[in-house]
Amino acid sequence: MVKVKDRLGQFIKAGEVKDGDKLVITGEPEYDDSFDNLPMVADVEYNGEQRKFIFNATNEALMSEHYGGETSQWVGKSIVLYKTKVNFKGEVKDGIRI
Repeated sequence: MVKVKDRLGQFIKAGEVKDGDKLVITGEPEYDDSFDNLPMVADVEYNGEQRKFIFNATNEALMSEHYGGETSQWVGKSIVLYKTKVNFKGEVKDGIRI
């Protein structure tokens, strides 16, 4: 059994990201129905650790544009991250873009 805190700690958060950070997708992204908005989630390597990355709709569309609509094609790809302000549920917050 995985504790909620442990599970949530696996996800890369905007507060951790520095512009230019890279991650490598290590597992095929899948939709995660444990979240309200059903985002796509992938296993990634980030700063030498196995983590999880949430592809919001914008990042998912960019990946599809650059690497194709088949998520299996994304495995092994390295992507560059940057932090920006985003509108999330009516509030301006830090977000991650690729």
